[in-house]
Amino acid sequence: MLLLSVWKNNLEMVEMLLTTFEKLDPEFEKLERKVFFSSINARDAKGWNACAVATFHGHKHVLEYLLSKDGDPYIKNSYNKNSFDLAKDDLDAARAVLVDKSEIRNVLINWEKEKNPRVAGLRQERKDSMDKTGEVQKPKKKKTKKKKTKK
Repeated sequence: MLLLSVWKNNLEMVEMLLTTFEKLDPEFEKLERKVFFSSINARDAKGWNACAVATFHGHKHVLEYLLSKDGDPYIKNSYNKNSFDLAKDDLDAARAVLVDKSEIRNVLINWEKEKNPRVAGLRQERKDSMDKTGEVQKPKKKKTKKKKTKK
């Protein structure tokens, strides 16, 4: 239900699913608490979690709310993509931007700077080392002479 609400950009439903069980009395309403509990990092059959769905569809406000409730954007789906991978702009064959996802990227980057500054610094270093084509520059290999062995 949570993933469907995120997909449809229904922030009110997402809030209800993630907070209703907290309002119930733990001693008397055990069954209701189980029914209304939604794990924020639950994954579907393809490994998508709520943060990845919100990122993919560009639902900025839902993503901000999920991150505030400890959603994990680092979880990878079965395609080996996490929210940061999904926040990249969609490009055509000529590398022209078809879909701009800069707002979503900024939400994720700001969250990462706050929650995980070390990784944010590494991500920035990697971004700075990219050349104009968008590919990471590989360090040049040092040439070494091969030693000849006697037979």
